[in-house]
Amino acid sequence: MDRSVDVKSVVQEIRLEIEANGYTNDMLGFTDDFDERLLADVASFRNTDDIEQDLATIDYKWNVPFYRPLFGNKLTILVKRIVRKLNKFQLFAILNDQNTFNRSVARILEKNRAQEAQIANLCDRISALEALVREDRPQSCQSSARD
Repeated sequence: MDRSVDVKSVVQEIRLEIEANGYTNDMLGFTDDFDERLLADVASFRNTDDIEQDLATIDYKWNVPFYRPLFGNKLTILVKRIVRKLNKFQLFAILNDQNTFNRSVARILEKNRAQEAQIANLCDRISALEALVREDRPQSCQSSARD
């Protein structure tokens, strides 16, 4: 059983489909400024307001509810309820595991943020102490030279 894939023909099919649909490079996202966009995205992660907002969102939405409101006509809602009941034993375990994982990640991120603040505080204290040491060092060197 030969399971090899002809990559050239697949690429050719993709090119023909792109041509047929009239897609351009800017529509497809194939641009030369990818590195600049990536760097801008990375720089945006350093914005503490965004991080705080994301942490608040994670803390608020870590729980995935099992029951959500059902929409549609009466027949659609009835079918959805039946499917939900039939899949409950499988979905409940998966959602429970997902919620446990989400809460653990949320706690870790909260602790990480607190540790970052503590590290920043310690760095400031170290810088202040280094400045004090630099100020005191010439005086102590001069007094030891006199002895």
